[in-house]
Amino acid sequence: MRSSMEGDSTKMTKDQLTTYVETVKARENVRAIMSQLKLYAPELYQAMVAERDEYMARGLDSLDKFGTTVAVMGIAHLDGVEGSLREKGWEPVSIPCPAK
Repeated sequence: MRSSMEGDSTKMTKDQLTTYVETVKARENVRAIMSQLKLYAPELYQAMVAERDEYMARGLDSLDKFGTTVAVMGIAHLDGVEGSLREKGWEPVSIPCPAK
């Protein structure tokens, strides 16, 4: 069996890869993927997403005593961590990044 990197017919072009990456960077698309994972592999979803979301939310909540907190995480965890923190009384704040 040949890997996708070896075979000419299955090799991804730079444009295809760019399209794929941009697709999975969209929050709505990730929500759809997570919904499918939760539906078809609930144990996997629980272990890889839900438990980690709660772990990160608890950790962030414990940092409240330090004032402002900045958290960086993968897009698949945003909804779960944000939801857990909102339940604890947190309010999200978006800080725009200036364009180059």
